[in-house]
Amino acid sequence: MTIPTSRQITSVELMSPRAVAKKYHERALGMVIPRAFGSKSKRKPNKSKKSLILEDYVLLHIGKTGGTSIGRFLRKFRKDGQDIKIKKVGHRITLQRVLEESPSCKVGFVIREPSTRFVSGFNSRLRSGRPAHHHTWSTDEAVAFSYFPTANDLAEALVTDDERMRSAAEFAMQAIGHLRRGYAFHLGGVAPLKEAADRIYCVAELEHLNDDVFRLLEPAGLSREQIAEAFQTEHQAPSKGPALSEKAIDNLKTFWRQEYRIYDYCRKHLVRR
Repeated sequence: MTIPTSRQITSVELMSPRAVAKKYHERALGMVIPRAFGSKSKRKPNKSKKSLILEDYVLLHIGKTGGTSIGRFLRKFRKDGQDIKIKKVGHRITLQRVLEESPSCKVGFVIREPSTRFVSGFNSRLRSGRPAHHHTWSTDEAVAFSYFPTANDLAEALVTDDERMRSAAEFAMQAIGHLRRGYAFHLGGVAPLKEAADRIYCVAELEHLNDDVFRLLEPAGLSREQIAEAFQTEHQAPSKGPALSEKAIDNLKTFWRQEYRIYDYCRKHLVRR
């Protein structure tokens, strides 16, 4: 059985992206596919349902907000024998789950301006996570990127009279992991944040992480000097594609209305409390 090339996928112009994905999904699962699509399209099993062993302080990992750098920092000191009282959890762990499974722990997380998180998340998955990681595309992601080669193309299609392209854009927003799991997924909304305010010990901003990291990692029991010496932000791969147009940004604000509402609430009420 032949696995479709990107040319074959993009040539199916009269099919919806969901139909394209469905058509090729069973062919691709468990089979070696062309390099552009990664080695396998089958997603890793969801391990997030395992019981959480939580520390006194927990850091949520919202995609493209510096979590890899923070995780590397914490692992370094644990490897050196330090008793670090902060645990960084994975991408699929939500605020609600942490609060339910560990009623006494405090929670921290990092936020980032939504449009820059969107571009970073799109480009990261376009590169299969490289250089920091290497997680190959799912079949759905392969279809999404065949429709939208740049983040700007995707954002401009989110609000349009072209029903087919709008459907493709909505499909892509669910297919691409970093875009599917944003603030609404991790934090639930403004109301849950208000209810959990006394459990949130720190909200940092990626744009100011070199300064905010001292508050974020203060419960680790390390000195400011230790944090400053050891913490390094991840290498930022150069952005590919055009910058977001004014139309693209406006579309994002419309489509991601809840993402922006949560982000604005965090900045106004939770950052630097």
